[in-house]
Amino acid sequence: MREGGAALCSDTARYALIQHYHCQVSQRKDQSFSFNIPDIPRTQEINGMASSQKIDELTACLTKEQNLNMTCTFTPKQGASIVCVFTMNKKVVAATNTTIIVEPSYKSRATATLKNNVCSMILTGFSADQPEMYVCNIYQDNMNATQSKTVEKKNMSPCSDGNVLKHGGVILLLAVVLSLLSGIL
Repeated sequence: MREGGAALCSDTARYALIQHYHCQVSQRKDQSFSFNIPDIPRTQEINGMASSQKIDELTACLTKEQNLNMTCTFTPKQGASIVCVFTMNKKVVAATNTTIIVEPSYKSRATATLKNNVCSMILTGFSADQPEMYVCNIYQDNMNATQSKTVEKKNMSPCSDGNVLKHGGVILLLAVVLSLLSGIL
């Protein structure tokens, strides 16, 4: 955009069912245009290029129960509320905001949780034979970040015990280390 130009983009009811996005770009009073983009799903990133929101890592693994476990680690913005949404084929699989409409086939099988800067999704009954593109969307104020990962069940690695330790087994690890140290002393 040229110097002195302004852009005004809005997405009406960001977390509700969105039918249209409207974006107006104007550089001078006599040179402006606007457009509507119909039927873009609420997870489409419109203003991501101007966003400082960042997803650091998106991982996927298979649990012992053959469920899909996805973890989206991100850098949060200070003091803003965060919403996490996982999608596949433009369908919402799971979301941390209960007002977001989840695809009925996933509603009882998928859950999304948010703790600090980690958003996780568990999808039970995971049986995809073909590769599928899953997307993690992090919304924070007027900023969002999106990262995708292709998941194919036959090529997935199992969720490791290290993953379990990373997400809550620190006390167990500390107990083992302390018992080893007490044996040495």
